[in-house]
Amino acid sequence: MGLKKTFPDGTTPTIAIIGAGLSGLCAGIQLQRELQLTTYTIFELESDVGGTWLSNTYPGCQSDAPIHLYSYSFAPNYEFSKKFVPQAEIQEYLRATAKTYNIYDKIQFQTRISSMQWHEGRNKWILHWVKAVTKEEGGHEFDVVIHAAGLLRFPNIPKEFDAFEGKKWHSARWDHSVDLTGKRVGVVGTSASGIQIVPAIAGRVQTLDVYGRSPSYITPQLNVTYNKIWKFLFYYVPFFYTFYRTFWYYYVDSTVLLYHKLAWFSVFHRTIVSFVTWFHRFRQFPFNSEMRRKLTPEYEVAARRVVLSDNYFPALKRPNVILHQDEIVSIKGNTIETKDGSSRELDVLILATGFDWFSNFPEGYWIGRKNIDISKNWNNSPVTYYGTCVPHAPNFFLLWGPNSGIAHHAITSIAEIQVMYIIRSLSYMMEQNVVSMEIKQESAEEFLRIADKRLERTIFTTKKLPKFTDGMGKCRGFWWGGVTEFWWRMRDMRLEHFHIATKDINMSFAARTALRQLTRVAAPSVRSFSAIARTAAISQVPRAAACKIAFTQTRGIKTMDFGGTKEVVYERSDYPPAKLQETFKNDTLTVLGYGPMGRGQALNLRDNKLNVIIGSRKGASWDKAVSEGWVPGKDLFEINEACERGTVIMNLLSDAAQSKLWNEIKPYLTKGKTLYFSHGFSVIYSEDTGVIPPKDIDVILVAPKGSGTTVRNLFLEGRGINGSVAVYQDVSGKAKERAVALGVGVGTGYLYETTFKQEVYSDLYGERGVLMGAIQGLFVAQYDVLRARGHTPSEAFNETVEEATQSLYPLIGANGMDWMYANCSTTAQRGALDWWKRFHDASKPIFEELYESVANGTETRRSLTKNSAPNYRAELEAELAEIANHEMWRTGKSVRKLRPENQ
Repeated sequence: MGLKKTFPDGTTPTIAIIGAGLSGLCAGIQLQRELQLTTYTIFELESDVGGTWLSNTYPGCQSDAPIHLYSYSFAPNYEFSKKFVPQAEIQEYLRATAKTYNIYDKIQFQTRISSMQWHEGRNKWILHWVKAVTKEEGGHEFDVVIHAAGLLRFPNIPKEFDAFEGKKWHSARWDHSVDLTGKRVGVVGTSASGIQIVPAIAGRVQTLDVYGRSPSYITPQLNVTYNKIWKFLFYYVPFFYTFYRTFWYYYVDSTVLLYHKLAWFSVFHRTIVSFVTWFHRFRQFPFNSEMRRKLTPEYEVAARRVVLSDNYFPALKRPNVILHQDEIVSIKGNTIETKDGSSRELDVLILATGFDWFSNFPEGYWIGRKNIDISKNWNNSPVTYYGTCVPHAPNFFLLWGPNSGIAHHAITSIAEIQVMYIIRSLSYMMEQNVVSMEIKQESAEEFLRIADKRLERTIFTTKKLPKFTDGMGKCRGFWWGGVTEFWWRMRDMRLEHFHIATKDINMSFAARTALRQLTRVAAPSVRSFSAIARTAAISQVPRAAACKIAFTQTRGIKTMDFGGTKEVVYERSDYPPAKLQETFKNDTLTVLGYGPMGRGQALNLRDNKLNVIIGSRKGASWDKAVSEGWVPGKDLFEINEACERGTVIMNLLSDAAQSKLWNEIKPYLTKGKTLYFSHGFSVIYSEDTGVIPPKDIDVILVAPKGSGTTVRNLFLEGRGINGSVAVYQDVSGKAKERAVALGVGVGTGYLYETTFKQEVYSDLYGERGVLMGAIQGLFVAQYDVLRARGHTPSEAFNETVEEATQSLYPLIGANGMDWMYANCSTTAQRGALDWWKRFHDASKPIFEELYESVANGTETRRSLTKNSAPNYRAELEAELAEIANHEMWRTGKSVRKLRPENQ
């Protein structure tokens, strides 16, 4: 089974990627390559892609991992000049790769994300941004956030250097406007960047003072130039490049053995590296034991990253270069004094002091579920799941988060593994219609317990290194093992570790229950790095008094077993936009009527890029259509002309109008056309309406279960309403297929199979019953009794309407009546259980009478008579006014004003 690339309704999630560096570009490119997903936006603070390779332009800056390993596995470049290439070459590679995949069009440059907050009601992230140049502010909402700002973002600048009054800057913010030629320069830091800077500038400065209390282990770099022979092999010898990259991948990964404490092979490996670094020092300073002492670390091999350099030691031998190992005790003006009493006056101070790994999330920046300030919680100790998922942050993914950093391998490998994990997660969300996935707190804490235990076996905890540890002294910078182990542990989505919620697609209780069962799956099995998670089994947890649900799925169609009765459900995923457009490429869809239902369906069809026209009489509906972009003579016509032009006549006039105008419409229903309804009223009660379709056309029905306004709104939200589909006449042999396709086109997310008669009966019955008529009667009856017994209007309304609609009904909608009962007080439970059967027995005869009135046509005749009367509008307004003027609903207006969202 391949990766699922859309939700059932044909949409894809909107995704924000923060950062256009190495990992952010990887995420954007892989979303396109693996999921064909383009509904993402990348926010980048700088003016171009590249991240750290755009910001770090200091002299000597280059990769410290083999470039063919550091570059993307899916975007090889055979033109790299050397094994370890300079910054400019890496930056150009990233820029070229972004252009190849058209990523630039997806990036908002010079845009800083100032805050992000999870919106509980909408299940989306609200991101607030600020333009770096114009200071313009704005916001946008996204389904998913991928935070790819990286670890090397915020320079670590010790406060004591604020006192230096000369020119100074951090290595990641190099000031190219200052010419260092002939100047007295100081470099603070003897880790990777400092070791690269010193030899690059030593030859042009007057003096160079290098300050570093703790030297690094340094081995020869042995850089290889990729000449024409190498490039010939890469280009023309089959599998040579794959073999070469694979060799370096596993060879470099084997060096993880350096970081383990006790195993004999780790000790042996460190002994070899220790000898190589000693010999490298001895060869450069054979007769200078003092310099060898200064350059010999006091900590174990690999407690800090082993640095590769061929030119650092020769630079230190230059007469204008001085290495200071004593602590800096004083900075006054331009003068730096060290503990040994030496004092040096400098023109320029360069701080190669690394980065603050845990400053990506300042307090108030990142607000998760239940308004939890995750940034604030992280002040002491960050909590993640494999550095990728975070508790209280649904649909949020980190790249290179805490405990996913590595010191021995190319960080690109970790990013690619994390991105594929995210892609499998997104595919699962789309396949199962999931609205949110959130790692459980206990799952993240269990990961940290494992991490702490495993890291205790490494040398990362032998010497506490502050920038890699949290406020509790725990190592939070590094992953404990090799890249291969990281891939192995991230190959599966362990769904039991997540809180998973499915989309509310406005379905019935039974259908929602069925959908929820899909999220209860066992951990999927994945057997390769790039493969999609596969569902091994579906484990179902039965609920008391709930029906047993099982699924078989074929190309978007589900057969659902509700307690022994099977029903077919069609999903939107069966007709993605391209297939929908292909199905109706030769059709003109004529929508008759531009009331709420006609308007909603017509706009959705137009947005789905189908050839749709409107048929309407001139008046308010006509004017409304014009105001929404329908052009008279182009896609807006009088009813007769629209029917003549159309191949599919979608009769969405009112029931009374359908009967009244039938003789005008019928002549245009010629052989081969299709007649479409959203309510079977006119056809089923043809003796009363006179609507009898010709025998040589298809007659179909799609009945969205909601108002036309809801049909439109849910479509715009990317959700889709549920509906019924039925066939009355199938002359072409394709009536059902076209009915389902039209159902998708007009904005449904799920379609249930029914018949014209069942749809009409259930619709009329439901509207007059608990959907509208009965509920109004019960509300008013209960309210009137409370008022007669001395209760205030606000109390009576709250106990009748407000608590029902705002508190209890949503619980029923989410998980059923039994669940709502279970979440109420024992007193409320007892009362409901004692009284519901009495209400059932009292009201069932009324419902029986109602259904009979629907079945024998009484309701139809009453509707046609009343709705066709000359004074229909006046009588309707009077009846609605009677409801609106009842004290209960007048009280309701005041109560609604008190709701927080209306303040």
